[in-house]
Amino acid sequence: AERLDLDWTVLNGTNNITELVIDRDYRYGNQKSICQNTVKKVTLGQHVTRVPEYACYHMSLDELNISANVTTIGNNAFMYCTFPEGYTFPFAQIKTIENGAFYVCSSLPANIDLTGVESIGENAFRNSNVQTVKLSSSLTTLDKYVFSNCDNLTAINIPSSINSFTDNTFQYCNALTNVTFDYSSTALTLEDGTFSKATNLTIDRKISGDTPFSTTKVAKVAL
Repeated sequence: AERLDLDWTVLNGTNNITELVIDRDYRYGNQKSICQNTVKKVTLGQHVTRVPEYACYHMSLDELNISANVTTIGNNAFMYCTFPEGYTFPFAQIKTIENGAFYVCSSLPANIDLTGVESIGENAFRNSNVQTVKLSSSLTTLDKYVFSNCDNLTAINIPSSINSFTDNTFQYCNALTNVTFDYSSTALTLEDGTFSKATNLTIDRKISGDTPFSTTKVAKVAL
């Protein structure tokens, strides 16, 4: 089916909608979901492969159903969203996470497995509650602010496939104390501020960059 373009006024003023069923892709021309204040149940149907941008922006959900055909999380799709209590997001089926997808999302599982994800956009998990993350060996870079301001993030392992970081990938991750870089013969390019709060780094590969650790308060480095 063709993508549906929606103007933000389509459902403007509707205060009684509690359930939203999405079974086709759409583009929404506003930084808000269609009816964010009242929706408590969202279903993404079998014809949906990408969660549309801002689909669940600022929603506090009691129920979320995601079709197994969904492989992409669109820009800001779950920004400021609260998931149902005990809900486990189906990251195993996701291949692409776009910019800001889970920005300021405070109800994600503490431990998330992204080993099937091939691309992660800027700010994807910024200010979220994640504690540990498993990254895919398919990733070659991590974009700006992907995990910035994740106050609960304590440790992360960087696969050998990742060759570069852009600015401030892990900036202000106040609890991040252990970072392990898997071995690779390719030098890893780090930008200034990448690990601005990390205190322990285990490095088993070459590092390049002008000042990759200039703002990092490192207490221990294992080479």
